[in-house]
Amino acid sequence: MSSDSMNNDQAILNTTQEHEIFGDRELPSWLTEQQISLACTTYQTSRLMLIGSNPETNTISGYWRIFDRAMGLYCTPERLYLSSKYQLWQLDNVLAAGAQYQGYDRLYIPRIGYTTGDIDIHDIAVDKNNQIIFISTLFNCIVTLSDRHSCKPLWKPPFISQYINEDRCHLNGLAMVEGEAKYVTAVSQSDNDKSLYFFGIFYRNHKKVAAI
Repeated sequence: MSSDSMNNDQAILNTTQEHEIFGDRELPSWLTEQQISLACTTYQTSRLMLIGSNPETNTISGYWRIFDRAMGLYCTPERLYLSSKYQLWQLDNVLAAGAQYQGYDRLYIPRIGYTTGDIDIHDIAVDKNNQIIFISTLFNCIVTLSDRHSCKPLWKPPFISQYINEDRCHLNGLAMVEGEAKYVTAVSQSDNDKSLYFFGIFYRNHKKVAAI
């Protein structure tokens, strides 16, 4: 996305302001052929972005909305789950099958916001029991929602000695297989935040240390 106006504060507040979008010339037609749109987040600028196509003009169509430190994102055809700094949001498509809004066949509206506090949510998924699960990087574990606490721990790596609000290994990625959590990624196999801190410095300086 590129626009001179997007560099000022007014553009950051006004999420409906027009802007130009540049991409590969084959992207609009590919999106149209596949009948899909792309959703992504950028926590650096706190944006949820939806990217699709305009079949009539063969151009890219894009919209964005601001969610403070938008990061984790899980999508289904009718629902988006999105993490922000203090909440996990559920956005639902409110259009009936075959209906359109301003030429588009999906209109996602924030319906439920679960307040978790700042537990540094990364990847999100929904398991085979329709339970929302996600990575809490601050607590070094896979968790789910809780009606009493910030979250409910489900699993932690074996090298993490306790559930504690201290980012010790920077657990971040989550992959599902047949509706169950199967794989995770982390920055290091460490059990204290000081090891992670020095690992980060070493990695930035040498770029040779593999994550797990």
